Amino acid sequence: MLKAKVANLRWYHIYYVLAGFDVLTILFSLFLNHVLADQYNESVNNNRAWAIRHAEFSQLARLAAELNAPGNDVFHSNNVPEEKARLALRERNFKRKLKEIEEEFAKQNLAVKHPQLKIDLDNAKGPLLSMIKEENKVLDFVAQGKIEAASQHMALMDKQYLFATKSLIRIRLHFSDIQQALLDKQAEEVEQMRSFELWIAGAVFVMICGITYYGNRLALQVQANARQREKYILEVEAARTSLEKKKLELENALEELGKAQTAVMQSESKFQAIFDQTFQLIGLMQVDGTVLEANETSLKLIAAKKEDIVGKYFWDTPWWAHDKELQEKLKDAVNQAAKGEFVRFEAIHLNPQGQKVYVDFSLKPVIDESGNVVLLIPEGRDISDKKQAEKRVSDFYSTVSHELRTPLTAIKGSLGLIEGGLAGEITDKTRMLVEMANVESDRLIRLINDILDLRKIEAGMLDLRLEKNRPENLVRKTLNNLEFIAEQAGVKLQPDIRFNGEVLCDEDRTIQILTNLISNAIKFSKKDTSVVVSIEPSVDESLVRFSVKDRGPGIPEELISKLFVRFQQIQQPEHEAKPGSGLGLAISKALVEQHGGRIGVESVVNEGTEFWFELPKAI
Repeated sequence: MLKAKVANLRWYHIYYVLAGFDVLTILFSLFLNHVLADQYNESVNNNRAWAIRHAEFSQLARLAAELNAPGNDVFHSNNVPEEKARLALRERNFKRKLKEIEEEFAKQNLAVKHPQLKIDLDNAKGPLLSMIKEENKVLDFVAQGKIEAASQHMALMDKQYLFATKSLIRIRLHFSDIQQALLDKQAEEVEQMRSFELWIAGAVFVMICGITYYGNRLALQVQANARQREKYILEVEAARTSLEKKKLELENALEELGKAQTAVMQSESKFQAIFDQTFQLIGLMQVDGTVLEANETSLKLIAAKKEDIVGKYFWDTPWWAHDKELQEKLKDAVNQAAKGEFVRFEAIHLNPQGQKVYVDFSLKPVIDESGNVVLLIPEGRDISDKKQAEKRVSDFYSTVSHELRTPLTAIKGSLGLIEGGLAGEITDKTRMLVEMANVESDRLIRLINDILDLRKIEAGMLDLRLEKNRPENLVRKTLNNLEFIAEQAGVKLQPDIRFNGEVLCDEDRTIQILTNLISNAIKFSKKDTSVVVSIEPSVDESLVRFSVKDRGPGIPEELISKLFVRFQQIQQPEHEAKPGSGLGLAISKALVEQHGGRIGVESVVNEGTEFWFELPKAI
């Protein structure tokens, strides 16, 4: 009897042990679900927080892009006050957003947790603030009419914007890395949690064995124990299904993050591809002339590899090493650019076959906010085809001009004799035709003379008779010569003399330049408007500026680069074509430069055009 009591007591304890074990298993499963749910919520919250930060930095990048716009748009709108207002508004928006981000960094202690983010933010902040300063300079220079200076500062502004954009891209990449690290950590923790499934399975196995063994002893509880066992199995299966679902969601999130990271990498690759494959020759070097970077286009020109170029002095590279004189010219250009000057000249490189490649070369200084030159940007454009085409056209026109000059002179003389009546009386109709032929002969002779003048200038055979001249006398003589043409066109010629001194120039050639510019202004002016011819001191104290301003249709910015090219005439579909040889401006440019001066143009569509040139002041 005592033995039976002991046995009953043993199985009674086993019953409670099994019941307690069941409770522990369920509690452990619930705890496991709770932990996984917490990890999932933490993952969602982390992703949401970093997604918001990513969006904030994307908005900051957009505001930076909008901040960069007025300095570029002012060249199209030419409305400095409006662009300054836009810049001020966008600067406030940008700084407000930057302040919000910096406060978020401080509040969340991100600078300590992720110091590289703070470094990249500061790296973006500095160039963007420098860009704002350069952009204000651009607007100020445009307001002062200093387009060339404005263009230089616009290049510096865009360079600072490029540096800032790279830093913002790096920040977004760091965001991706941080999110990836968080997801990797959570995935690792989930993987560790999966090991507890084995413990649960073991617990279930022990539980089933105990229930089965206990059921063999307690026949009345077999069905109840079986149902309870099925219930526990279903709960464990539900827990496992829940785990699988969470795992799938995490894998999908990781896949989406991978796609985003790939997109960022592709964007960076596209930028590098554009730099390497651009048609222009472009690079980067230190102020002392040491090469830091060169794009693939420039390397292909000399069949070189980047490692063969980087670290060398620019003049010791294959682009320049073939010509000692050209090397010295480049050294002088580097010294000038290191002082903050923009330098441009034509150079000749040799390709791997030893053929000459003509390049329009320039050096642009990169100036920091302190006004110091920190880098130099060498750029070049292959103009070999243009040079060959110009030479062929020039040779052709020169040959034709020489061949036509003698017979044209004879024709002109014969027409004069007929018009004078030496060939007998002629009818009025015949006289009108002879006069028309005479006018066209004069025009053709002038064209031939222009071509020959241009050839002389190019060959260095045109000698200038440099003398001291009063500029108002040069303008007065030119206006007297063109007064009849202006009256026929209904245009008033208006001198504006604001300089009292002398210039050192060739009188005839200077009048020729003025005649070309003023006759063009008359040709394109509207009836009952004025052409203003001004003389004033230049910004450069050693020069005097002549300018011719009309109220014509203006010239689109994209066509201005063609103005001083030989045999080029600007044709605008919405305006009537004007007759001309296309040589006047090319000759004027060559003559001004032979005097040691410079020439340029400023134009606003539908408002008018101002051509100007500067000649040395007489000492």
